[in-house]
Amino acid sequence: MKTLRVGTTFSGIGSPEQALKNINIPHVVKWACDIDKFAKETYMKNHTCEVWYDDITKIDINKLESVDLYVFGFPCQDVSSIGNQDLSKGRSLLVNYSLDIIDKLLPDYIMFENVKGLLHNKFSAFYSQIKERIEKNYNFHSYILNSKNFGVAHNRERVFGIGIRKDLNKNPNNFCFIEKQSHFIDILEQSPDSKYFVSEQIAEEMINVCHREQENFKIEKLFGEVKQANKKTKFGRKKIRYEGTIFCQNLIDIHGFIYPDGKTIRKFTPRECARLQGFPDTFVIHSKDRHTYRQMGNTITVNVLEQIFKNLL
Repeated sequence: MKTLRVGTTFSGIGSPEQALKNINIPHVVKWACDIDKFAKETYMKNHTCEVWYDDITKIDINKLESVDLYVFGFPCQDVSSIGNQDLSKGRSLLVNYSLDIIDKLLPDYIMFENVKGLLHNKFSAFYSQIKERIEKNYNFHSYILNSKNFGVAHNRERVFGIGIRKDLNKNPNNFCFIEKQSHFIDILEQSPDSKYFVSEQIAEEMINVCHREQENFKIEKLFGEVKQANKKTKFGRKKIRYEGTIFCQNLIDIHGFIYPDGKTIRKFTPRECARLQGFPDTFVIHSKDRHTYRQMGNTITVNVLEQIFKNLL
């Protein structure tokens, strides 16, 4: 197998690179790009690329080396269900820089990922423009895939757009995905630091809220999940919602769970969040918890990419 030449933008911490490693695809990353300096720090501790760009708007595409596989994302806040659903700020419009790269380099394969809100009727014109640009030269298909069906206990529905250059005579709408279930108990650390636990007093208050707000609330025999309704990365005392298992989670950095004793509550550790996104324990996470939580919340689930690349390559 020849060495695959890869390029990525909105590269984050390198989920595609990790997926390619996991399925033993020989590859070299010709270039990568992300504006987040902390994501870059994590990326560089785990992967190598020949050229790193800090800002996609500053890339001279005439100087970009050709690649076989181009993976890109683009900011999701403007189309996310928990965002403002407003394209006026232009962050999502950064996708046009990626489309320019595609038009210029014409890689064999392209793939992008974004939130399911991208397919909402409100953004149909925006998404149609993306499709039209890609379909000029590619057989294109999009899937809504959920991480929980790929061996990680993490409910995360995302849109994956996959393109294969037309002259390669392969159509991505024939892809087959093998589903595999998991439970979040499998990713728990055995002796987490005490800083991830809430006090007994707050735990009691949170459990009482669960009892008040859900008539049939009960502690699961294994573990029960509590989910905050706000966006803070620490446990609050209001709007707690019990949801049974981690399959209900969306933002992995603001979730926690109740131990079977019915008295102990803690949030997930950064390493557990990395496991929920399919990263092996050999993956070097950021030294600051807050950066790891954000990076794992923003990255693509590695297990899903493995399945896509197995079909694609």
